[in-house]
Amino acid sequence: MAVLLHRTRHLMISLMFVFACLLTGCGSHIDPTLSLEDPALEWLISQETANVADAMAAMNSIEASREAQAQASREESKSIEESLLAESISKEAESLSIEQSEYADYLASSAAESSSVEEALLIESIAESIYSGGEPTGILTPGKVSSLKESELPKLRGLFSDTIVVGNSQAYCLIESGLFTPNDVIYRWASTVSEIMGETIQAANLHRGKALFILGTNDLGTYTDNVAGFIRDYTALINAFREINPDAQIFIQEIIPIPDSFAFRWYNRFRVPDYNAALQKMCEETGCTFVKCAIYAMEEFLLDDNSGVHYNRQYHVYWAQAMANQMNLWEDR
Repeated sequence: MAVLLHRTRHLMISLMFVFACLLTGCGSHIDPTLSLEDPALEWLISQETANVADAMAAMNSIEASREAQAQASREESKSIEESLLAESISKEAESLSIEQSEYADYLASSAAESSSVEEALLIESIAESIYSGGEPTGILTPGKVSSLKESELPKLRGLFSDTIVVGNSQAYCLIESGLFTPNDVIYRWASTVSEIMGETIQAANLHRGKALFILGTNDLGTYTDNVAGFIRDYTALINAFREINPDAQIFIQEIIPIPDSFAFRWYNRFRVPDYNAALQKMCEETGCTFVKCAIYAMEEFLLDDNSGVHYNRQYHVYWAQAMANQMNLWEDR
């Protein structure tokens, strides 16, 4: 490149010198008789002019090449910047997503912890009521559960006026508690779901608006690990009830866990979680409602009959309030 520039500069100076000498007549070593029209001079000028044109064309080509390289470099730099920006935005979005997910987990954890604390406080309150002699002090309130004064019990009983209970000996304990009458409970002692079809049909013929089934404890030993068979026969009961009373709302109570101290009587008690999980799924598939009460089933409330599954009046006061809340029995009150 330097040689080309030097050559171009030399040609330009030579031409300028020739023209200057011709115009001023000061070139002592140039033939004074040589005119601008002389073919020799014309040839010399054309040659030098062609060389200059070639040099300029080469310079323009080099300049164009440099500009193209610069443009490509700028575009590459822009592409890299855009790529880095996109990567940065992606990382920020990912970080935001992680933060939102962690926050959602935090809220869910806080809600669960709050619920757990409320339940713990309730159990503690119930336990204090037991240890202090069980003197009830609460007032029946929608959505709440508390120890009730005797004057509140008729109101609680009235909430179940349109409900029929079908079940085993645990259902019978509702009558023993004084909260239900024999007209509201149809039971069969030590029954399983395969043995209570007659009682189910009898209950359906009463055409109550709601039906509550309390079954499953005795089935733990009958069906053992055949949970599918248990669900099959339970579903048959529901279908038979609906054939007679299709408009009733059906509620299925969970199987209450059996305390460790009664493992000698209920060797198969470890199956309770599996049975309850299957019952919940059955309710989803059949349009029934799964209701819970295990939180109130503390050993302090067990009857002194060495059964491990029958509960006293105090328990049923809490049980009835929990059922009323889950069955929406306050709607028409």
